[in-house]
Amino acid sequence: MAWCVERLEDGIDSVRRWRAGVIIAEEGGLRAVKRRWFGKRKSYLGVHLAGRLEHAWFPGDVCRLFYHQPFSTPDFLTLSYVVSGRDCRFATFRRAVRVLDEIAELKGTWAIVCHLSNRRISDRLLQRWGWTEHCLNMRGRHYIKRFSNGNVPSMGV
Repeated sequence: MAWCVERLEDGIDSVRRWRAGVIIAEEGGLRAVKRRWFGKRKSYLGVHLAGRLEHAWFPGDVCRLFYHQPFSTPDFLTLSYVVSGRDCRFATFRRAVRVLDEIAELKGTWAIVCHLSNRRISDRLLQRWGWTEHCLNMRGRHYIKRFSNGNVPSMGV
C-alpha cells in the first residue's frame, strides 16, 4: 500500500483505506496526497497562534489540507486544518478543496464537517461550494457538506 499518491487515479484503493491524510496542492494543481497515522489536531488557540506563524514562514503557492475519518463516525470526514503559503493563490486552495471532495466520494462518506476559525472565508463562498451551517447550538462556525452517493442514503436534512 502506498504512503503517498501523486495522482488520485493511481492510488484509489490506498486513499480509500486511509483514515487520515494531507492534501498538498501547489501552483493550482495537486502535488500529492499523503497518508497520516492520525488526524492533525489543534486547539482553537493553537490554530490562531501556530496557524499565523506557519502561514508567515511557509513560502510559495502551496496549500496543505489535513483531513481524517473519526473512529466514532466512520461515515464522515473531518476537515481538520488548512495551512496555506504566503503566496497561495485562490486556485491552489480551491484545488485542495476539490481533491477533498473527490476523496469523500471515493470513500462513500455521507458528509465532510469542519469548524472554521478564519473569518476571511465567507458564508457566501461556503454556500456556493455546497456547505451549510451545522451545529447551530455550539459556539463557532460549524459547517457540513453532505453527499448522496449511490450506495449511501441521502441525509435529507
